[in-house]
Amino acid sequence: MGIGIVNCIYYNPEIDRYWLIDARIYQPEQDGKKKYIHVEDMLLQAIKRGVVFGTVLMDTWYAITSLMCKIDALGYKFVCPIRSNRQILDFWTDPEKPKYRSVKELPWKNEQELELGKTIKLRGCSIKMKLFRLSVHPDRTDYIVTNDFDQINTSQDATKACAMRWKIEQYHREVKQTTGIGKCQARNSKAQRKHIKVAILAWLVLNAQAHAMNKNIYQVKEEPLKTFQAALWRQPSVVFAK
Repeated sequence: MGIGIVNCIYYNPEIDRYWLIDARIYQPEQDGKKKYIHVEDMLLQAIKRGVVFGTVLMDTWYAITSLMCKIDALGYKFVCPIRSNRQILDFWTDPEKPKYRSVKELPWKNEQELELGKTIKLRGCSIKMKLFRLSVHPDRTDYIVTNDFDQINTSQDATKACAMRWKIEQYHREVKQTTGIGKCQARNSKAQRKHIKVAILAWLVLNAQAHAMNKNIYQVKEEPLKTFQAALWRQPSVVFAK
């Protein structure tokens, strides 16, 4: 509890499978690295290892200008939500004299703009991006930016791309509920790191077995206990007298 882990998930939408390919423990007081630096390191490591991918999906926490520029410079696409107070230039609303304004103050004139998005530029970044405004529910609005002008042309495309990002939340839920990654009883930091790594390895094994058996990861984990319990009831080690 209280230990942050930055995870990198590889997702293949064609077969609807995902894998954990990298994970870093967040300890800025020891290594001086912020979370977005870990993301950059994992991205470069994935490229070095020959991982084939085209788009990087990130959370709002990692949607900083330097990281987006780095991804674009490497020749990859990104899709990520940004905070409503980010300063942007709007080339659609003010084509002749665009001015910086916060995202939440940006006017959306009609349904066409909401559907097709706006061409914008973030302050401190020279990359032209597409901005989409997505109404998640009445009390929440997400602002999505991307440098992919070829495949993400409508709000539906942006919604579909963002939905893929929730695989990371599925992984977080599974690794917590099936491996006990957050329940280490040790107080030594080295033992805690070992516990985290072993828990991640356990999830990798369970995930591979679940795919091979065409079951979900919870069924694979519970199967040995169910088998043992059934055998115990059929041949109990202790028989009570009638």
